[in-house]
Amino acid sequence: ARGTEADRLQQDEVGVGSGGSDASLVDVTMMVGDALDEGSSLVRRLERSGHQPVLVDERGIASAAADADLVLLESVGLGSTGIVATVGSLGAAATAHQAGVPVWATSGVGRVLPGRLWEAYLRRLDEDGEPWERDTEVVPLGLIDQVVTPSGLVHASQAALRADCPMAAELLKAFD
Repeated sequence: ARGTEADRLQQDEVGVGSGGSDASLVDVTMMVGDALDEGSSLVRRLERSGHQPVLVDERGIASAAADADLVLLESVGLGSTGIVATVGSLGAAATAHQAGVPVWATSGVGRVLPGRLWEAYLRRLDEDGEPWERDTEVVPLGLIDQVVTPSGLVHASQAALRADCPMAAELLKAFD
């Protein structure tokens, strides 16, 4: 017999404190936004890992963000004023921020750009047409609370100061 709900919760708390790995410790529903039909591949990877994610159609991404406990955005690039992420990320971040839901972004190795390279990247985005016609968009750092980096979790304003993409003239030429 499992005992009462209070007994189970107390056991779970002990499991957390002692490094236990009881899967019932955390109740997490992973909602994957399906902007540009890219979400299904992440859903399949998560399912292969034993998770049961929910695929959220792009029409419902902002509503899902408002109802979430945490919004996690994948950044293509990060700079002094924001991140570049898949379309729909700005709406999700703004909605979550307004609802008091924490917004985190990821930043892999080489994605935090130094000032001049970030500015060149933004100019290049502007040349790609109107903001509502692009596959990516800029999410202001003011909407992001934390950034998950290879070295850990840092405040968004601090992450922008830690450029890890080398400044190379060839990269500026690519954006000019």
